[in-house]
Amino acid sequence: MGIFLMVGITIEFLSWMSVWRYMNSFSCEIKEVV
Repeated sequence: MGIFLMVGITIEFLSWMSVWRYMNSFSCEIKEVV
């Protein structure tokens, strides 16, 4: 059970990091345009 919990947390963490990275690049593009 603990293994499944760790895998779920890892997947959630990776997906959150990818979303954060996407938002960062998006804000950088907006700054360049402005």
